[in-house]
Amino acid sequence: MVGDMETGIEDLGFSHRTSKHKYHHVRCIPCERKYLLRRNRIDQRSCGCVPGNYRHGHDYNNKRTPELRCYHKIKERCGNPTTKGYENYGGRGIKVCDRWVDSFDHFLEDMGERPSKKHSIERIDVNRDYKPSNCKWATKLEQSRNTRTNRYITHQGQTKCLAEWLEITGTSKSSFYRRVNRNLTELQALGLEK
Repeated sequence: MVGDMETGIEDLGFSHRTSKHKYHHVRCIPCERKYLLRRNRIDQRSCGCVPGNYRHGHDYNNKRTPELRCYHKIKERCGNPTTKGYENYGGRGIKVCDRWVDSFDHFLEDMGERPSKKHSIERIDVNRDYKPSNCKWATKLEQSRNTRTNRYITHQGQTKCLAEWLEITGTSKSSFYRRVNRNLTELQALGLEK
């Protein structure tokens, strides 16, 4: 107990097993948040909402910082099949690395605090896991240029998404598609080749 606050994690039952760990549905008693947690972590005082549960100082009066919210979100995307969007993350085999999966301190040490309100976490290679070598803080514009659905074009050894080439060449999207529909190559439609 911290003051008059009851602390602890309530085990709501088994969820699934990975090759290394068992995961359970749990409820944080102080804030009543439900999420997935590795079985061997159920003895925590809280999900992080109770001051002092983490050493990092990213819980202020039961309000999580953006970095801590981001950390919990990536774990839920990858580990909780009932989370919205799971099919694009955990459902595709995307995982949170072992260094981060049970340690916000390690996540914060590797990523640092986000540079501005405009930044959120991005995987550099969208088909690989959340880990230090594959993550960075990025703006929405940067992230929109790094999706599985983007059209990539290579010219003179440089590969960029279509949006970047349109910006560089000053070509409008509608002009580009009109030209492609008239059987010009992508490079011709951008004015990069004759």
